[in-house]
Amino acid sequence: TPGDPLQWKHDPFGGEILEGRLYGRGANDTKGNLAAMLIAMAAIKRASPRLKGRILGGVLCDEEGLMLGVQDFIRRGHADRVTGAIICEPQDGHICPVQKGAIRARFLVKGRMSHGAMPLAGLNPVAALPRLIDGLWEMEQQAAGSLGKDPLLGWPSFTPTVVRAPARGPAQLNVVASRAELLVDIRTIPAQSHQGIIESLQELADRARQETVRAYGGLDSLLGVQRDLSLEVALGVLSDRPCTHTPMEDPLVRSVDWATRLLTQQEPRYSGVPGATDGTFLWACKGIPIVTIGAGAREVPHQVDEWVDLAQLLLTAKIYALSALAYLSEEG
Repeated sequence: TPGDPLQWKHDPFGGEILEGRLYGRGANDTKGNLAAMLIAMAAIKRASPRLKGRILGGVLCDEEGLMLGVQDFIRRGHADRVTGAIICEPQDGHICPVQKGAIRARFLVKGRMSHGAMPLAGLNPVAALPRLIDGLWEMEQQAAGSLGKDPLLGWPSFTPTVVRAPARGPAQLNVVASRAELLVDIRTIPAQSHQGIIESLQELADRARQETVRAYGGLDSLLGVQRDLSLEVALGVLSDRPCTHTPMEDPLVRSVDWATRLLTQQEPRYSGVPGATDGTFLWACKGIPIVTIGAGAREVPHQVDEWVDLAQLLLTAKIYALSALAYLSEEG
């Protein structure tokens, strides 16, 4: 995940340790938990216990993007014999048997380019973007009001993340772009229908086009001009990832619960993952039970001065190791 090093107090690539914290880009999400996973696997290998199965460590690329790594992992058949997966993500030590779903969408608005000094010679696609953003805000409010807060996953969200004009290439102050785009990151809870959301997004695209054309028509009438008002608003779904749910009675959940209780001597904390993970595809494509647990505060990923607590990392490595041992003792 990119970031501006000039905003950091600690070198984002320095791995500085200060007062029990490791600082650096990816320390929290999720290089720290990757290290904990590798340490756990190394410890199990050194101990050479008798296990009813094998342990496979997955270090898969593009988790922050379209998750091409896990998709290729599945496509090549590497997941065919996997019966359970611990997802090593920063969840502050919470046991997470559920994950939010995710829809990544793109609105592409097509107008006509013109000089900024002669806007009537073109059709500015940027005018449609506020209507799309307002519509997303309304969809989020409606979902929150009608569905409420999920006990493990919290609230659904419809978040505009990228606004760009032109859609490709460098922008110029005195140029009306021919195309503009809006990228949206939608996070869902089990009570929502992804198909219903996508249909609502298409309705929003149609409505934004109609309202923008109507507004331009009113402006042209006021100014006494005529121009081609052929505006397009196209919806593209970049990815569609379902919510996941592993039952509490699943052997994998029981194993992680047992290991956490033993090592912390406390009641485990349960919650849900607010984002999608590689586990989403393992669950959706292969039906593999998944549980997410890891060191690191949830609010820290992608932030300036990203950090992870070293003591929590050590505890996490122990939880990974004991969970795997317990699970492979249960598996027949």
